[in-house]
Amino acid sequence: RIEWHDRRQGVAAGDHGLALLVGAARIVTAHLHGVADRVPDREQIYDLMVRYGRCVDTGDREELIRTCYTDDVVVQYDSWGSEGRPLVGTDEFSRFWGDGPLSWDSTHQFTNFTFEIGENEGAYTCLGLATHWPRDVDNSSGVVPVYTVGLRYDNHVRRTGAGWRIARQHNV
Repeated sequence: RIEWHDRRQGVAAGDHGLALLVGAARIVTAHLHGVADRVPDREQIYDLMVRYGRCVDTGDREELIRTCYTDDVVVQYDSWGSEGRPLVGTDEFSRFWGDGPLSWDSTHQFTNFTFEIGENEGAYTCLGLATHWPRDVDNSSGVVPVYTVGLRYDNHVRRTGAGWRIARQHNV
């Protein structure tokens, strides 16, 4: 059954199992074997990763820890920084980031998300492309050291009272 709402004409209904979005004025709802129930969680988890990238790119460690991680988070960078040693908890993570990575400017972009979402826990994988350069470099010569990293994030998330948070972050 399709239901769509048109701001000008009210509600119309059909007999098909798929929902179609027709024009900006119509809002469509669908119930496809529980998929609709998970769309909001999926979007929240996607937004979590976008928020992570924004916090890293702006150097906002407090916002990163407060809005992206559980208190008992385990973060593991296989290819950079901690040489594959897990950082356990937000205190250890904060010390690690305070010693260097946030002294670089960066832009993070994420793509190719896959999700497995349960009631209160889930996992997602995505690919990332991050470009980094020193924050306080004298670029008057036009030469700025830049490095770009391609990586995969294999993350586990947990629903908290404040929303979805990363409980385990593994960068490969």
